[in-house]
Amino acid sequence: MIVTTLRNRYLLVWDTLLIAPLPFLAYALRFEGFVWGGANLPTSITYAGVSLPLKIAIFIALGLYGRLWRHASVSDMRTILQATGISAIACGVLGIFVLPYGGLTSMRVPISVVFLDGFFTAALVTAPRLGIKAIGTWYQRARAGSRRALIAGAGAGGEMV
Repeated sequence: MIVTTLRNRYLLVWDTLLIAPLPFLAYALRFEGFVWGGANLPTSITYAGVSLPLKIAIFIALGLYGRLWRHASVSDMRTILQATGISAIACGVLGIFVLPYGGLTSMRVPISVVFLDGFFTAALVTAPRLGIKAIGTWYQRARAGSRRALIAGAGAGGEMV
């Protein structure tokens, strides 16, 4: 089963490949197309190039790639939301303050792009992990069979059953 052989390095590759174009998608939604005037294209390229390693570093630091997602719980979901929230705030500070005032871009990233990028990042990081948990739960129930049993007693016989 793919869930039992899925490793966190695949999630790292998945996140890297799918998070990389998200700033461009956010810009496209913001400007209602893929044609952006003026300094928006170089700003979007710089923002995308700097925000991707920043997001991945935050995810690694907060342990998103050190968990068994088929055994995830509510606290693991909280960790995902914390990691994506912190990365959204960090990318917001990056795009609105660091890039323009650091001289890396001639203009700041629009606030709507920062919000859209954070939302899309949260969705794309959360979806595969919840999918892994759902498939793992379904697979575990299918393997166990559909018949349930109640074991009465706490003795040695009950433990053996």
